Amino acid sequence: MEKDIHDKIDATLNSFDNMQRAEMPPFFQTRLIARLKKERQLENVWLPVRKPVLVIALLTVMLLINTVLLTQKINTKKTNSFSESSSLQGFASEYQLNTTSTNY
Repeated sequence: MEKDIHDKIDATLNSFDNMQRAEMPPFFQTRLIARLKKERQLENVWLPVRKPVLVIALLTVMLLINTVLLTQKINTKKTNSFSESSSLQGFASEYQLNTTSTNY
């Protein structure tokens, strides 16, 4: 059994004698370095969208949404101020909390 293991080890080591070293295609390293530099430059771009038309369209849509939301907020604030005064008067009249004073 020990001889069988030694034979297998020798066969494996002998198979390395016939192997040739792997070679890279010409200019492989140059092309790889150029590709890595190109990908690094693409990562440095701060805008994910490359077309300015899309950026302008997105900014316009966002501006319109903000304007609509702001006008709705202002309108509800005005409505709330009117309804607060009327609700306070309704509350006072409901519980007969009129501010008329009586002199004794």
